[in-house]
Amino acid sequence: MEMPPVASWARLSGTRTVSDILYPKQISAALDVEDIPVELVWTRGMWGKIINHLQEDKPIGPTDYPGCQNDMVLAVKRWLPSLGRALVIGSVSPWIEAILYRQGCHDIITLDLAKIHSEIEELETVTYSEWERTGSKVDLIVSFSTVEHIGLGRYGDQQDEDADIKWMRYFALLNLKPNGVHLLGVPVGEISVSSTAHRIYGPDRMKRMTEGWRFAEAIFHGRVLKSIPFAAQHDAYDWQKQPILVLKPGREE
Repeated sequence: MEMPPVASWARLSGTRTVSDILYPKQISAALDVEDIPVELVWTRGMWGKIINHLQEDKPIGPTDYPGCQNDMVLAVKRWLPSLGRALVIGSVSPWIEAILYRQGCHDIITLDLAKIHSEIEELETVTYSEWERTGSKVDLIVSFSTVEHIGLGRYGDQQDEDADIKWMRYFALLNLKPNGVHLLGVPVGEISVSSTAHRIYGPDRMKRMTEGWRFAEAIFHGRVLKSIPFAAQHDAYDWQKQPILVLKPGREE
């Protein structure tokens, strides 16, 4: 499998907005999520509201994925390395970053296709091309509802049906320290499904995508599971079913 250039994941169409990609109107208004073409704006006010909502146990996560906020909090509590550096992949708003920050991680980088104009001093934001120039490795990678879209062109990236597999192998593995952890949230089901919008991972596609990784556990609806819950749904096409998979570098024994 040929390794694609990182720049292929950094191309933008220049026409897409972020309106309702993850958040319904009422949540967007409450958290000051900007609706602008391609580029994102994160303000101090937005960050303060997200932190306050998190402290008060109010919703900050995308409501399309029931339980994702509580699952992410549990995953971060269980797997956040002490004094570690975290890289968050693909964020419309910094809800994952807020969870990391509240749990004591104060070295957080957000990487996105879009240029993020951020006033949040607690976070660093970069594009793929900017990150590539750093040559850095991190202790934790967090990606939720991101990898299943890579290579489908929905967000202006180059189309490649195996880009998700390449990303896991050539980006995530190469940018994570040997003892690091990847918290991966993607849709799973009994069969693999691919469309122009997203992929759903059945056992076959999941095996291909996680080659070179060791599965530690899954967190779904507040439960810690020792296997991936492929069958825990009635509709095999349910893209809203996104457990958090805990992966470590290295092949399964």
